[in-house]
Amino acid sequence: MLIIICGENLIKSREKLFQLKQSAKNKGQRLTTLVAKKMNAKTLESVLFAKDLFGQEHCLIIEELHSLAHSKKRTSYLESIQKASQFLEIILWEKKSLTKNNLKKINQNNQVQIYNYPMSKALWEFLDQLSPQTKSKKKQLLLLKDAVEQDSAEFCLVMLAKRVSDLIAISAGANLAMHPFVKGKLEKQKNSFSLKQLLNFHQQLYNLDNKIKHSKNLLSLAGELDLLLITL
Repeated sequence: MLIIICGENLIKSREKLFQLKQSAKNKGQRLTTLVAKKMNAKTLESVLFAKDLFGQEHCLIIEELHSLAHSKKRTSYLESIQKASQFLEIILWEKKSLTKNNLKKINQNNQVQIYNYPMSKALWEFLDQLSPQTKSKKKQLLLLKDAVEQDSAEFCLVMLAKRVSDLIAISAGANLAMHPFVKGKLEKQKNSFSLKQLLNFHQQLYNLDNKIKHSKNLLSLAGELDLLLITL
């Protein structure tokens, strides 16, 4: 069986991967994890077609196969994986949603399960609307509420911290490797903040993350995020 876990919501996708790992352990399967960027054809083949002397079932996890550049090597890897999935449980974990072209290359005649956890439109809109301007706070809070409901407060915190980090880097003149359209949006968004505001907000997010990890928060994480946004 081939199981694919993908999508930008890394909190939910990692949670699903953890559940599948626990299920494999409960079934007495031997777990092996490979990171695509660090493996080669020989390593993959040895794991895919290895014989267990004691007949123990095997579950193979391969992370970020589709993060590899389009190449004959990646195509060859995928062909070997699909062939082996007829008698071996294989889990592909991807940090982004797979494109239609990616999915077309997967033989649907085999037993395939796909769990896709994309980032919600509400969260994208919230991040793009992020601003210290008072007049937009109500809209930001409504978008954040929707994003928390659809993506989880934990993932909203992760993506908010990433957005603020990107804005700080852009403000400092860093040349980030990203699509020109995305970079253009960040260039425009940074003009709503001073560098001091961004650095202070980043520190507040860091402090909140520490409070959550040590259970020192007085409000729920969603409530803490609302409070940060109001006082921004």
